[in-house]
This record gives sequence, C-alpha cells and structure tokens, in this order.
Amino acid sequence: FLFAAGISSAQQASYSIQLQPGYNPIANHLVNGANKLNDILRNVPAGSELFKYNPATQRYYTAARFFPGLGWYFQESEMEYLRPGEGAFIFVNQPTNVTFSGSNAQIPLPRQVLFGRTNFISGHEPRTMNFLEVFRFPPANGDVVYLYDQPFTGDRDQIQQNASSTHKFTARQGW
Repeated sequence: FLFAAGISSAQQASYSIQLQPGYNPIANHLVNGANKLNDILRNVPAGSELFKYNPATQRYYTAARFFPGLGWYFQESEMEYLRPGEGAFIFVNQPTNVTFSGSNAQIPLPRQVLFGRTNFISGHEPRTMNFLEVFRFPPANGDVVYLYDQPFTGDRDQIQQNASSTHKFTARQGW
C-alpha cells in the first residue's frame, strides 16, 4: 500500500481525498492531536467503516464504525487511531470528501515491518516513492508490493486481487 501525502515537520498543512463507494485506500500523514479517528475523520457518511491490518496476526482488526452524532465505535484500542504512516481501507457507501489537517509528521526511518508478513504501509511524502524511499532499506528477493490507488468493491481479504498493481522484486531490482 503505497499512498502519499505530507511534507516536513512543524508546518501546518492539509490535504483532501475524494472517497468513492467501496473500499478506499487511505493514509494520514499529519499530526492532529493523538490522531484519533474522532479528530481526523469527523465528516464521513453514516455506516462508514475503517479497516486496519495487523501484521502480527495477518488479519484485520475488528473494523471501527462511524455513527453520526456519536463518532467512531471500535472494539480494539488500536482502531481508535490512524497514525502517520499507517495505511488502512475506509469503506463508504456514497461519494464523500475527507480533509486531513494538522502539522507535518516525521516518520522514523527505516520503517518497522514484520519481515515475511503482509504489512500495510503508506508513503510519507506527497509524491510517488520507490521501495527504498518508503522503507529506507532495499527490497529482498521475492518481496511483493501491492499498490492500491483506487477504490474496490470486492472482498477486502483478497489482498492480491484488489490491488491496482502488483510488483514482485527479484535480486537487486527496484533500488
């Protein structure tokens, strides 16, 4: 999941994402308080759901669900937040625009990932980035990147099939 927006530390910034019906890749690249969903995603349609992937268990956390007038409901504490550098899917049932605002985040590099596992990671700059720029270490032979740059309506568990594009690295490729 390589999706980018953000700049550098201490400056105030904002950016908007147009969401379409279905599962949309989303990332927050700004610091807004503790980055709680109720602070950063306040104006989404009723019934919107946010899905974050747990690389340790290789499953999604239980989805957070939005209720107008009440905010986000979540069962697992990890789902209360969308921190800078985290990738997620947000399901919406109608087109909507979301705006992130706050100060620019400093994302520690190299990125912490669980090797040999699926990790949802977002880029940390407002541009297309290659593997080495995102992670600050080179890809290993056999590493696979699934890029999500458009919404999908299929089964969110079908990670490979729903990707906009897929790239499998071979030795010394993609640096």
